[in-house]
Formats: sequence, structure tokens, C-alpha cells
Amino acid sequence: MSGGTPATVLAQATAGNARSEGAPDSSQAQGKLIYRVKRGDTLFAIARVHGTTVASLKAWNNLRSNSLQVGQRLTILTARAILATN
Repeated sequence: MSGGTPATVLAQATAGNARSEGAPDSSQAQGKLIYRVKRGDTLFAIARVHGTTVASLKAWNNLRSNSLQVGQRLTILTARAILATN
């Protein structure tokens, strides 16, 4: 990254349009992933790619239905974040 302060580190994830937000110190767990919904995405497909469940995605994002909108941002907690909260 060029310029700016390392207050927030954004790393491109393998899923294409997901970003990992975490502290600049690599020893700290990166707790959540912000995924931007693209055309054709489903909760099931997103959950499968990220190793989670539709129920978890719905709970983390306060979703009542399975409907998604293009451009919508979904929070996906990583395994390290879940362990840190228990």
C-alpha cells in the first residue's frame, strides 16, 4: 500500500470481493471479513466459500430472509474471531 497510515489494514481475500479488516499488527487475529454481494450470489454459495452456514451469515448480519441486494455488504466472522468471543 502506498501512503497513509497503517491504522486499518485491508487485504484482498481469495473470494474476489471480500476484504479482511484487522489491526496492523500481524500477531493479532483478523476478526471479520466484509463481503460485497455481486450479481448471482446466494447466501448458500457465500457460506460455502467461507466455510460457514447460512444461519450464521443471517445472524451476523441481522437478516430475516434469504434475499440479497447487489452491493450489499455482509460481515463474515472468521474462526479466530469466533474463538476470541467465547
